[in-house]
Amino acid sequence: MFFSVIIPVIDYNVYLEKNLEYLSKQNINDFEVIIVSENNFKNKLKKNNLNLKFLFSEKILRPGQKRNLGAKNSQGKYLVFIDDDAYPKDNWLETAQKNLLSYNNDKIVLGGPGILCEDENFFGKCIDLFFTSNYFYSDSYRYKSLAKLNKQQMDDWPSVNFIISKKFFEDLKGFDEIYWPGEDSKLCEKISLRYGKIIYLSDMITYHYKRSNLRKHLKQIFRYGRHRGIFFKDGDINSFKFKYSIPSFFLLMHFSIFINIKFFFTFITMYFLTLILEVFKMDNIKNKKIIFIISRFYIYFSHLAYGAGFLFGLIPQFLKKKYKSSLYR
Repeated sequence: MFFSVIIPVIDYNVYLEKNLEYLSKQNINDFEVIIVSENNFKNKLKKNNLNLKFLFSEKILRPGQKRNLGAKNSQGKYLVFIDDDAYPKDNWLETAQKNLLSYNNDKIVLGGPGILCEDENFFGKCIDLFFTSNYFYSDSYRYKSLAKLNKQQMDDWPSVNFIISKKFFEDLKGFDEIYWPGEDSKLCEKISLRYGKIIYLSDMITYHYKRSNLRKHLKQIFRYGRHRGIFFKDGDINSFKFKYSIPSFFLLMHFSIFINIKFFFTFITMYFLTLILEVFKMDNIKNKKIIFIISRFYIYFSHLAYGAGFLFGLIPQFLKKKYKSSLYR
């Protein structure tokens, strides 16, 4: 078997059903699908003519633990990781297979973009404009298909659209199970240290739903920032970069209001002016006016949340807190 598609799930949901439906439409069929969950909902799933394996855990597991369990029980040469709230394009696995065969190297890892779903809700579309912003999100290529970056090497990639050989994955001892989120960044760190290469494929596309409202989105972004702060403090190669600390400096700049209020308002005015000027980079703005306006505030609060999380991550004791097993949809 060429692929084992591994999906960590908390409980049955409509996103998962859509994921499985699109997996059943893949242009190749040399793959199995492994669902790992602490809730036994196997009988609720529709029959999609998939080679489906359901792994039930009696205890709550973090996503990294579920992915490791799925990998341990897989039969495919390559492990394919995707989230339950995402679904693939019909040529997703076919594109991956062609490239893997051409590279013929167990240490080649593939990553593809997780782009906006066509039926995403209003808030999800606002959030997407934060993730795809060229000015205000340094890793925006993860969320849009950019042909100009096709087959370029990356140093980090999220596990929503991530393919690695089982042999290499086992050599790396899989995901570091103590972390969530951030377990994928830790795996990418190990890939780099073992001379692996993460290759971006612009046409290996999945569609990924965003959080359903601002509160849930900010919780997610805070966690991203916190774990990046932990890895930054640890000196990880793929995290020890100045760009990850910029939102924290942005947050700290707000305290200038107590020192020089004129400077503070000049700073904030310039920030929002830059946000507004991004309108000239957008297509079909006539159909997105309200979304564009609301998204400017989403970007602002996202920067504050990430900056706060990053600072919290620099404090060692926060690593000792238990993680809640929730995707915060």
